[in-house]
Amino acid sequence: MSTKTDYAEYTVTVGTDPGYYGSQCSEEDGKRIAESIADLIRREFGGIQINMSDTGRPVTGPDAEVVEEIRIWIEDHWTAAL
Repeated sequence: MSTKTDYAEYTVTVGTDPGYYGSQCSEEDGKRIAESIADLIRREFGGIQINMSDTGRPVTGPDAEVVEEIRIWIEDHWTAAL
């Protein structure tokens, strides 16, 4: 029997600054992309908390190894939301 990890104690900050996504990105594009990234993260890490902000620590939580696992997954997959 496999158990699914609950990521409720972990938080990811997804950037909404359109400049991060490219020089041709509008405010609306930046928000749409950020929402798409948040949806990808929620599907992969059930229960995770998402903050939408221009700045902040990208991933926080009680276990440094899990934080790093989440950070690497986001780094490897965020472009799927574009």
